[in-house]
Amino acid sequence: MTKLQAINALVKHDHSILKPSFAKKIAKVFGLKESEIPIHKIVDTRSQFKGATIYGKKEGDKIMGVDADTLACWIATELKVKYYPMFGRGSALRECCRAVRERLEKHKN
Repeated sequence: MTKLQAINALVKHDHSILKPSFAKKIAKVFGLKESEIPIHKIVDTRSQFKGATIYGKKEGDKIMGVDADTLACWIATELKVKYYPMFGRGSALRECCRAVRERLEKHKN
């Protein structure tokens, strides 16, 4: 998987809680330390305003994981890519992925 493929895969996980294995796969592509991914226990809050979903689980279930938007912002920050801060999960995810994608396309990396 290339970096561009990884960021394009990540942006598809709007309002999602990601399993550590997927988050580690994405981080590894970017050469980031898997041990530093902000993984913690997360609750499926899909019915709440700006909530998040653990696909394959039901509301209220918990897993160790990371929000897709948190992972995208972490990647952008680690790569020192500037992005506009956003309030919503989906907006933050799209903005961070956009900024990283733009950097990758600019530097063909």
